Amino acid sequence: MYYNRYNNMSENEKDRMCNGENLRQTLKQLATAEQRNNEASLKRHLTNSSEIITTNDDGEIEGDMDGFQINTYNRNNKRMNRNNNDSNNDKDERYSATRTYTNPNVKDNRNKQQQRNENNLNNTSDQQYQIPNTTTNQNGIRISKHAIDYATEYHYTPFKIQCEPKLKNQKNAAKLVCEILNYVKSDFTKLNPVYSKPLLFDMWWIDGSGYLQMIIKSIELYVFLCNKERYPQELMNMKLTAHPPQHLPPQLTAIIKWLKNSVTLEDLNEELKIKYKSIFNTEEMMGTANDRNRHVRIEMCDRNEFISLVNGGIINVYGQIYNVDEYLPAPKILICSKCNLPGHTKKSCESRCEICRRCGGDRKNREEHLECTIKIVTVIIFRPIISVQ
Repeated sequence: MYYNRYNNMSENEKDRMCNGENLRQTLKQLATAEQRNNEASLKRHLTNSSEIITTNDDGEIEGDMDGFQINTYNRNNKRMNRNNNDSNNDKDERYSATRTYTNPNVKDNRNKQQQRNENNLNNTSDQQYQIPNTTTNQNGIRISKHAIDYATEYHYTPFKIQCEPKLKNQKNAAKLVCEILNYVKSDFTKLNPVYSKPLLFDMWWIDGSGYLQMIIKSIELYVFLCNKERYPQELMNMKLTAHPPQHLPPQLTAIIKWLKNSVTLEDLNEELKIKYKSIFNTEEMMGTANDRNRHVRIEMCDRNEFISLVNGGIINVYGQIYNVDEYLPAPKILICSKCNLPGHTKKSCESRCEICRRCGGDRKNREEHLECTIKIVTVIIFRPIISVQ
């Protein structure tokens, strides 16, 4: 409402507006209009396409009734006497009957139309959520589906177990994997009583040095086996030396932002362990340090403590409050070795020639491009934000 309109109002109109009388009157009008709409009934109107059905004096139906079924519902006949004292005892007999004419073809056509609409809806949804194999961004760079999956999926660090003597065949390696799982099962169940999934490794293989390497995607098992003391020292007459990853998955990693340089990592660990007992590792993040402060990465073994730390959003370190945020790992980017552009591999590259990284020319003879002059410098910066859950 404009100020001039309010200024020109009388005192009575201002009082009515402040008391809400105008609003009540508007609501009453809306309620009355809605009640009138509900009371209005639909009427049948005869159209040119409507078929007129008539009956003769005997009650038979005249006209073409092919494809129709007649359902007749007769109620109890009622007899009413107009005049009981009449000498002729004339009686008025009234019969109430209801007839319904239905066409079975109409129901079939409705079912077919409904099924056709459902099929069209399913086809539309499939096309909407279907991911093409290759897409093109605004800069004209082709990005394959494999490159998107490679960038968004987290690549777990393998667990390495050094064996003496070395493994030589798959059968011995399979037996060793089963023995390791049986050895850690009891301790793992005590620490994770709610864990209901089967205790298995997602992938394992024998590397070129004869050592066993394993991929574990289960967060609970990953955290449990990151401790070297939980591995057996000897199994199947083989001495085992475990080399677990040095970092926990990003699902259990947080960041303390702009921590002062005067606070060392040793002081930070002492302060954190007073409140959080499951601190696994703390380290400075590369590229964040300046003359005054830097970011520090914190990894925690207990998920409940990690959630409480991240949900709190702040942490007190030596009487000063710092912001805490969830850690988001940088995505992995595929770069083609043929055209030197990101988003695909050499196998799916559509470039006609192999482009040199230094001069940008056709690299048919690689010996000529070992000491070629640098003519083209391409700098591509990617800053996507990808959350790993």
